[in-house]
Amino acid sequence: MKAERHRKSDYSKFERKLYWKLVGILVLGFAGILLLRELLRGRVGDLVVDFLIHTFYLSVPDAHTIYQFTIRNHMELILAAVSLIVVLMGFRVVVHRMTRYFTEISHGLDSVLAEGKEPPSLSPELRVMEEKLEQCGQLLEVRERKAKEAEEKKNDLVMYLAHDMRTPLTSVIGYLELLEEVPEMPEAQRSRYLRVALEKAGRLETLMNEFFDITRFNQQTILLERQSFSLTYMLRQMIEEFYPMLGDKNQKICLEQSRELYAEGDPDKLARVFNNLLKNAIAYGDRDSEIRINVEETGKELQITIENQGRQIPPQKLELLFEKFYRLDDSRASDTGNAGLGLAIAREIVELHGGSVQAESREHAVAFIVKLPKNGEVQKKTQSS
Repeated sequence: MKAERHRKSDYSKFERKLYWKLVGILVLGFAGILLLRELLRGRVGDLVVDFLIHTFYLSVPDAHTIYQFTIRNHMELILAAVSLIVVLMGFRVVVHRMTRYFTEISHGLDSVLAEGKEPPSLSPELRVMEEKLEQCGQLLEVRERKAKEAEEKKNDLVMYLAHDMRTPLTSVIGYLELLEEVPEMPEAQRSRYLRVALEKAGRLETLMNEFFDITRFNQQTILLERQSFSLTYMLRQMIEEFYPMLGDKNQKICLEQSRELYAEGDPDKLARVFNNLLKNAIAYGDRDSEIRINVEETGKELQITIENQGRQIPPQKLELLFEKFYRLDDSRASDTGNAGLGLAIAREIVELHGGSVQAESREHAVAFIVKLPKNGEVQKKTQSS
């Protein structure tokens, strides 16, 4: 209701101008008709009689008779015809004014749609429409910029995927060619080459799976299987699964938990979130360091913080960590097995649950903070056919 009243008040100046213009035309027309009526009955009538006498050489009685039958007796009809003409002229003026307004708006739209042009200034009574055109122009610019950014991201996605696929694929082809060219290769060396080729093929499969997953998330074709589960138990279980990876750099994981906490969501997909975050924390954490996991309730949210000890990340690069194929250190990408999709997938899953994830760089540490709604307000995304 308020918005409707606001729209009416926006165009009140325009309405008033047209209204008073029409009223003015009608008043002038009515006054003109009254004046014409009086003139036809008075001095103008005498002038008509004199005109008939001197032009057609009529007698005074004959001139008065003609005036009486042609004009005086048809006074109402003459005034009605004049009234109709006045009304039509009045509407013609109003229509012309409206057409001028439409022409101004049309030129304004053409200017907005023309790339790089500012909308022209309209009449004062069309100030609201001028503001709307400016808003449309700004909106079109934003949409055009977003479309270009989306196209650039799509091109980057394909480029990075091709780049990341080429390395393991080249290795697989190279080792298989060696095995084919040297059939008498020692068994130990053959086994080592086969193992490396299999690892590279597995790396390629993982990359393709991650790529398809991020594409499905972007297309909103993921169906969440929501249920209540113990978040604490899930994290404890994952810590046990990561123990073999911790030995390479003598790291350890500590879960700072005071009591059992439950979450509502898709446990499999949320497990993938924490799996990706823990992998990242282990891969980029310092040797002989501790990775801390803290879970707490904050109002209507559950907050999970995963912090590792490592080099600080510049503030301008923190948000880039969640971009597809972004890697803070390309030289370590092959060592960590990081294709730059894990954190992007983690963010997509968390946002699908109505939560958020962000990174913070602290003194000699980096923390990933996941916030999930406790009441299970999960965004429902339907599975595409």
